[in-house]
Amino acid sequence: MIDDWNTKADPNNTEKLLFEPHIVSLHKPSDATRIFGGSMAGQSRIIIQMRISEVTSGAVIAEPQFYQHANAMGASLSFGTTDNMMLERIAELMATYLKRNYLTAVGGPTGQIQR
Repeated sequence: MIDDWNTKADPNNTEKLLFEPHIVSLHKPSDATRIFGGSMAGQSRIIIQMRISEVTSGAVIAEPQFYQHANAMGASLSFGTTDNMMLERIAELMATYLKRNYLTAVGGPTGQIQR
């Protein structure tokens, strides 16, 4: 996606963006823990905050926070597969967020739990 953006970029525009993902919280039992501990290993979860800023000015454009989880019982029954898929889902959420906000900042789904 970023390679595509770079090939379509205006050569006169020298501004560059910096994407800084930071793992705020992560609980993902190892495969062995999930197999032997089952649902007792708890629910998997991950929170990633991504800072998007301009390189030259340092101006922060956005700081979305992404969240995903995997149910403990489902992860137990799938021998940890849903734990691993949680990581794929959060990467997909981040990529979709960037695609949707490329031309105009509109925000959008980040997987955060609504309370």
